[in-house]
Formats: sequence, structure tokens, C-alpha cells
Amino acid sequence: MTVGDLGTMAFVGDPGGAGIGVWQPGRHEGFGILDEPGAPSWFELHARDYQAAVAFYRDVFRWDTHVVSDTPEFRYTTLRHGEDWLAGIMDASGLLFDGVPAHWSVYFGVDDTDAALARIVDLGGSVLMAAEDTPYGRLAAAADPTGAQFKLVAANEAMPGSTAPAWAPRDVAAEPPRVRVWRQRGRRQLNASRAASTSASVL
Repeated sequence: MTVGDLGTMAFVGDPGGAGIGVWQPGRHEGFGILDEPGAPSWFELHARDYQAAVAFYRDVFRWDTHVVSDTPEFRYTTLRHGEDWLAGIMDASGLLFDGVPAHWSVYFGVDDTDAALARIVDLGGSVLMAAEDTPYGRLAAAADPTGAQFKLVAANEAMPGSTAPAWAPRDVAAEPPRVRVWRQRGRRQLNASRAASTSASVL
């Protein structure tokens, strides 16, 4: 579907039934800001058919796939295009309840996960998973007043993100893979977005 001179959009389903929007840019390039508080920070597919999902996104969008873990307990692959890290695919076949289809989940960056959860409740939303420190940041899950679910991520000691000085030494080799994904992708895409036209609006 053509959206004026902004671009062309479509909505499709992958082999596991997860919906995904497709955008061909015209005047509007897409997201103007990523990996900042209040903006999307990571995208993650919870797949029922993990191998089919990985092959689909690799073959359709010509994305590179990078296996983070491939054990019965945890299977996870990241998606990359050129120098940009795009998203992750998790084998959720043993995690999703009966009747819950494969689906994409978006993580929104926040300054303070706990404060964001409190604000969500004040505005009529609900907490699905309380804030928890992980090697990938302080994470939580919530829903808006209509029931739409999303996740939150804030920096913590394990994933300092933008709260750490740019000159702070890092043992990059020791960082969990997903931490490196967020940090590297965030720097590249944020720099690119700041160089883009400030007149573009976010979909």
C-alpha cells in the first residue's frame, strides 16, 4: 500500500504466523531515533518453529544470521545487515503457552525501568514482568490499557550503555553477545539518524 509520497508499506506473516510490517521508504526513511530513552532499543522474535523462522528472515530480507547460542535450553540467533545489528530470534517453542502464536516483541529504552513501570500503572497499563537485572540491562514487560504488550530495558552495571563515559575502558571480548549487539548497533544507527533530515516524522 502506497502512503502518499512517504513510502510503501505491507503487512505479512512469517512461516510461524508472526506478523511483520515492511516499509519501502520514499520521503520518510523510517525510525529517526533508536536506542535512546523513549525509543525502540531492540526487536525480538519469539518463534515456535525456530529453524524455519531463521531461514525465512535470512532468505527473504537477505539478512546475515549469527548464532549466539544453540543448546536445547537456549537457542538464539541475531540478524544483521552490513554493519547494522537488527534483531534477534529466540526459540520459544518450550516457553509459549498453548494458543499463544509466534510474535515479535519490541524493547523500549527507558532511563529507569522501575519508574517507567510505576508510570505505566498510573496511566492504566499493567505490569507483566517486574523489573529484573540481567546481563543485558534491567528488563521488564508491561501492557498498555488496551492489552498490547511490550518490554522495557534500561542500562545497569552489566550493560552500562550511554550512562558510561565514552572513554571508559571495556573488555569487549568478555561482553555477552547481545550487549555487544545493542552497543555497536546503537552507536551506528544513532549517529546515522542524527545525520538524517530532522523533518522526518516517526511512523
